[in-house]
Amino acid sequence: MTKREGGKELDAVDSLLSNRTSSKDDGLTIANLLNQGTLKVFDGMFDQAIPFFREVMTHKPANIVASNNLATCKIFMTNNQYRVGESIKLLEDLIHRDSLANINEQVVQNLVSMYDIHFCHNPNEKKIELAEFCSKNGKDSVNANLYVQHP
Repeated sequence: MTKREGGKELDAVDSLLSNRTSSKDDGLTIANLLNQGTLKVFDGMFDQAIPFFREVMTHKPANIVASNNLATCKIFMTNNQYRVGESIKLLEDLIHRDSLANINEQVVQNLVSMYDIHFCHNPNEKKIELAEFCSKNGKDSVNANLYVQHP
């Protein structure tokens, strides 16, 4: 039984999505894998969500949704198998791979939060690096400078 309300109906959705991942349509496969991973995240089963997001990345390595969700899942793992540093590296690699396409507010906010956790004594240095990188390489709509603490 899942943590979600709706029981049988939502279990049927899980079953339907599981059967659809073998489709020859790559776009449909990606969407189904993302949906299955998201359902696991919704249920708080981060360890079970990770394989779905990894599978998406085998098809589309630069999939921003899968990368961002994978990094977030790693933070919430309760068995300490993953570290915040790994999540940071995953998202930093993502934005460096194709900065114009992959820098967005959600990724920047997640990185800033991860910097606060991982570099608790001085996260501002990493935030400044991120802000400079975003201003040079990102879209004008993303202003990472907002997250930098100025003296």
